[in-house]
Amino acid sequence: MAEQGTTLPDRMEWCARHLRMIAFPVEPQLTAEQNWWAELTGSQPEATLRKPQKREDSGTFQGVALTVEVDPFRVKWTVAPRIDADNFPDEFPTLGRAFERRDWLIDVMGRWLTDCPPIKRLAFAANLLQFVDSREEAYSRLNKYLLSVEVDPDSSDFMYRVNRRRESQTGIEGLRINRLCTWAAAKLSFGLYAVSQGTGESQNVSIKEDQNACVLELDVNTVPDFPGPQLPKDTLLQIYTELVDVGLETAELGDCR
Repeated sequence: MAEQGTTLPDRMEWCARHLRMIAFPVEPQLTAEQNWWAELTGSQPEATLRKPQKREDSGTFQGVALTVEVDPFRVKWTVAPRIDADNFPDEFPTLGRAFERRDWLIDVMGRWLTDCPPIKRLAFAANLLQFVDSREEAYSRLNKYLLSVEVDPDSSDFMYRVNRRRESQTGIEGLRINRLCTWAAAKLSFGLYAVSQGTGESQNVSIKEDQNACVLELDVNTVPDFPGPQLPKDTLLQIYTELVDVGLETAELGDCR
């Protein structure tokens, strides 16, 4: 268990595996006439998927992989590392330092929020990693971030999940925020696979060495019982900015009330 005053790792140790904005429209958008990916990026998507219950557009934007998925309930924007099979990375792929992505993420997602359909809930989700040299070091670092539990470096299969709800600081009456966080240690591996067109079977072509990491899964969202029929249109970017900052605050300060 971490003690008050414990020195935490530098916040720049956190790398982003992926970052997301999830919007819950008042009305389903699956069949709506829209071309959001192209409108946001100024170019056409590289891949498009159309199914009865899912629509997806994806492609490269400013050096990252950007995807928008639409289902009957949500619109989900995901930012992830772009993987080049011809120039396969030597290290586990990430978006780089999570805190350095803050302003970029808010700017890009703000382009969609300024002209999006009415939204009743909004969320910021992320998978953050701190790479370490061993499993024991991963558990020792987790112990520094968690004030409420004791993390034994000799233990295994540890996962701690908690939701600490707070009032929004936007000044919107009745708006509260869920801070759902999952802390864990993991051994990560990644590789390149080849798929046979004839059989559909995959074969490992290149597997990189396992890497140990502390993992923080963030799901910071507006509560579903917000009293209004929708979030105020002119405050959506302000709300999303707060969600991002609340998530990054957790990464920097640990599991604090």
